Amino acid sequence: MRLKTVIAFNIVLFVSVVAIGLYQWKFEQQQLAGTRWACVQLDEGFVTQGYSGYQEIADRSILEFTSDNTLLIFQKGHFKTAAEGTKPYEVYFEADYTAENGLLSVAYHHIDWDLKPADSGSLVRDMDALVRAKIELMYKVQGEHLFLFSKGRAEERNYTCYRK
Repeated sequence: MRLKTVIAFNIVLFVSVVAIGLYQWKFEQQQLAGTRWACVQLDEGFVTQGYSGYQEIADRSILEFTSDNTLLIFQKGHFKTAAEGTKPYEVYFEADYTAENGLLSVAYHHIDWDLKPADSGSLVRDMDALVRAKIELMYKVQGEHLFLFSKGRAEERNYTCYRK
């Protein structure tokens, strides 16, 4: 009789652990669904050859997680070069995403330029290259803030966003 009680307890414990794990995974996925975030980024002091001509790149982004797998991004910004001065840009992305265990995977499938600067070099080329690309960022939601950062802790993909 004691053995049956121990086995029953272990089964109940196992089922409970699996249920809690599934709940946390689904809760994390839904933590972003239906939310909207505003992010601001300013980059300066580029060291790579492709970006060395830029003095600064600044943008404001709106990230809208419209469902548990669809992400819309509107980005408005400008870049500054010594040769051509400041040029504005506006771009809209559509993407699919998954969010699991603090990892946000974004697969871009559409880009639409509202304002595409001519002769802009690496910036526009790299943004256009996001279509059919997948990026992975670590993320954390803390109150009214969404923190996004690259897995390698590189500075070029670190964002602090605020709930709108």
